[in-house]
Amino acid sequence: MLRLAVTRDVKAVMAANSDILEREKTCSLSLSTCSSVRTNRSLTSTCRPSSLVINEINLNGPEIFPKVNIFEKLECGGMGTLFWGSYGKKGKLVIVKIPNQLDLSADLVKEGHLLSELNRIGSIYLPSFYGIGAIFIRDPFNNEKVSLPYYVMEYIPGLNLNNYIKSYMATYGDAIPFWQVTLFSLETFLAVLDLHNIVGVAHRDLCASNLLISTRKDDSSSIKVIDFGVAKRKGTDDETLQAHYKERIISGRLSYKPPEVLIDGGEGNVDVAMKTDLYALGLTMFFMLTGKTYYYKSEDFHLTDRIPAEALRQIPKDFADIIFRLTNNDISKRLVDYKEINDCLINLFISYGQEAANRFDFIP
Repeated sequence: MLRLAVTRDVKAVMAANSDILEREKTCSLSLSTCSSVRTNRSLTSTCRPSSLVINEINLNGPEIFPKVNIFEKLECGGMGTLFWGSYGKKGKLVIVKIPNQLDLSADLVKEGHLLSELNRIGSIYLPSFYGIGAIFIRDPFNNEKVSLPYYVMEYIPGLNLNNYIKSYMATYGDAIPFWQVTLFSLETFLAVLDLHNIVGVAHRDLCASNLLISTRKDDSSSIKVIDFGVAKRKGTDDETLQAHYKERIISGRLSYKPPEVLIDGGEGNVDVAMKTDLYALGLTMFFMLTGKTYYYKSEDFHLTDRIPAEALRQIPKDFADIIFRLTNNDISKRLVDYKEINDCLINLFISYGQEAANRFDFIP
């Protein structure tokens, strides 16, 4: 019942968002013509200037991307450019990711292999992965052939949580319902639990923009975690605490990082990064409830709460309590026990689930 209620609201918000409608229209057109059409589009990287920027890739012909038809460019991220495409004889709609620069190729290969490993655990909260390959292009600077990796993953129709919340607030004039917050928070936590405990991976960039609200075959909606470009696995060579302090690199969005990471300047230690994921979960929950993201206003991170006390007082106490514990500046007092987090979220889910049933007049 709760899932069907979520789906109804998701569809209502999408219907009010012209960009989404246009995107879905493009998808339908692409699927209907994928067996006979290959575009003449080329990839031009405009994300970051570099002597190694890939200027142009011809996307024509099956010899370029075996089993994949490329339709058009979707967006350009920090590490790679995403394309619409179809995969296999049935024309399954997919996303193809290609690195923006040649010197990012190794990072994209690592991300592809990580997605392949994550795919084996069968989590419904992670995207499906179809394979990794390579194409050969000529480096425009030395005219030599170079290998350029790419990987293929499922296309997940829907909005990311950041856009969904903004669209919902624009459509209804209010934040998303509490029962949606509880469902999305619980599913995000279960995805993090799978990542941490089954495969030993820290996401390191958990935020509303990297959570997609997807629609399943039974027309129910759920959260899927995406973008593993900066994820880190246990057993990597910078896992030790000493390497953590040597790396001094912050991966992901600063607005979702705890004070100890901002001060120490890195998440090379995977255990530290996993705790950062849980901290980011608390900030994501607050964003779901309010549509707001708070930055530290002082460099003295230990003395400045990320979320002001007056802001927490404006949301229900049961939500405020768990968010405060997840985002406590004192790491020794922070909520990092998986079972306790699970129990807290389950209790919220039970408390607010009836709201969905009442709202949509569902029969138990």
